[in-house]
Amino acid sequence: MPAAHPDRWWGLFEPTRGPEPLRERDRPVALSPSSLENLVGTCSLQWFLGREVKAAAPATAAQGFGNVVHVLADEVASGRTPADLDVLMARLDSVWDALAFDAPWKSAQEKQHARVALERFLSWHVMDRGGRTPPPPSTAST
Repeated sequence: MPAAHPDRWWGLFEPTRGPEPLRERDRPVALSPSSLENLVGTCSLQWFLGREVKAAAPATAAQGFGNVVHVLADEVASGRTPADLDVLMARLDSVWDALAFDAPWKSAQEKQHARVALERFLSWHVMDRGGRTPPPPSTAST
């Protein structure tokens, strides 16, 4: 079988170099807790391909759900969006149809779950935490 010959194994080829680096050498690597967990808990090449080169597999509806809720929470925490459920739900509505759910009833169910998650976040966000403040917003893209 010609494809099984070691001369054709991609892992044995010399690394290729592009005309430009994939990232600026002096730019810090932004890590969120979940991306750090992925870096430590999985293959570093897989992390690099997903985070730095954006070559990861397409997101599932569940991942899209999580990403949307996290982005909205980050917008509120950073002050870019008011801590108002109606505003957040309007922003959610503007992107919700781009998430691919298996059935309309599942989309409606998950949207209700997103609403509950945003309500919980807003409750936490506005409560008195005894002088503690939320951490500064992440500069990493989600």
